[in-house]
Order: sequence, then structure tokens, then C-alpha cells
Amino acid sequence: MDEMNLNLSIPVLVAIIAGVGCAHLHPVTVRGLMVPEDPSGNVILAISNQDRTVDPLDVRVLLDGVPIIDATIAIGDLHPSYEQYRFTWPPGIHALRVASKRAPATLVSTIDVTGKLWLSILYGYPPRATEFVLNKSDEAVAWE
Repeated sequence: MDEMNLNLSIPVLVAIIAGVGCAHLHPVTVRGLMVPEDPSGNVILAISNQDRTVDPLDVRVLLDGVPIIDATIAIGDLHPSYEQYRFTWPPGIHALRVASKRAPATLVSTIDVTGKLWLSILYGYPPRATEFVLNKSDEAVAWE
């Protein structure tokens, strides 16, 4: 490699490294599955964070005391943005627990699975912006 090519390569390499470093300035979502998903599962679970003071939001979800998700949910470019999971849960009543270390919030609820079920776990939505909120539906939700 001659001297001219070497001189041109160093600024290009620095620009590439700087560009890669900049990509890490924005919070990123880490799905954090602890059990396998099932593409044809009966439970569709969406998690959303809209609180910019807790971005990204760490979320731990337990079903019947067993961790199923340990994720980091970032606020995306689309609002609201959701991270969606799909599982097969057996029929019956299940205990759902959602918690975060960064946000002072915990949600404990029972889920009665009788068929297909759509669940939304929301954080940072008014009027309870510092709490987790759980929405349940037996019909597909708007973003599905």
C-alpha cells in the first residue's frame, strides 16, 4: 500500500469506527426470552415503554413464578412501540408478575387462559405513567 492510500485509509477507518460508536448512543431493545416462543401460540404478549425518563426499561416477566422474559425495552422511533412475544400457555388461571429494577413499579395479576389471548403490558402511559398497566383481550389488538 503506498503512502497516499494509507493516508486516505486512516480517516476512512476513523469515520467508520466513529459511526459504529454513534449507533450505541440510542437505547436498544433486548428481547431477553427465557423460554421458547411458539409462532402458533395462543398467547400474544406485547410490552411497551413510553417513559423517556426510564429508557430503556428493564422488564422481568414471570408466569406462575417462572421467569419467561428478562428484557430491555427501548422507546422506538414509532410511538407507541411494542415488543411482541408469542407463547403457548395451558388453559387455566395463571399468576403473572411484571417488575423492573429501574422503575419503581410491579404488576401482579391473574390471567385466565381459555383460548387465544392478547396481553399488553404498558409502562409510562397516562394517567398511571409510573405503573405497569395490563390490558387483556380475546381479540387481536390494533397493532397486530
